[in-house]
Amino acid sequence: MLSQSSSNRKIYQKLLFSATLTHIPEILQQLNLFHLVLFSSSSTSIIMPSTLRENFIICSITYKPLIIAYLIQNQLHSERIMIFVHSKKDVDRLSSLRKLLLPDNIKVSHISRKLPSKKIQTRLNMFELGQIQILVCSDVLA
Repeated sequence: MLSQSSSNRKIYQKLLFSATLTHIPEILQQLNLFHLVLFSSSSTSIIMPSTLRENFIICSITYKPLIIAYLIQNQLHSERIMIFVHSKKDVDRLSSLRKLLLPDNIKVSHISRKLPSKKIQTRLNMFELGQIQILVCSDVLA
């Protein structure tokens, strides 16, 4: 009876993928992995698209939305802009301020973890096709 129940038991395999997975054994042990096999890449070369531009400005949190609006209107001459923010709250706040600070002809959308994956994919496709000019993203894409 014991052998019969053990043969009917389903065996599951855990697969863990992470771009930032730790190599600290104590933390990995908490995952209760059996026969752990770790694959890692040691590539240090990063290839950035030649058209990718990154802007970095140090300022008070109070002025961030105003500076972003200024950069979009006066400095950034790009068909598409992706802005990464810390949280869903920041996504909502920036999206609301955008309505006040930017012209109506600039199509802005946002994605965050709380959106269904189908909507996230739709918005990413629209951004890629140029139907959305500015995409505000929380940690969902980071």
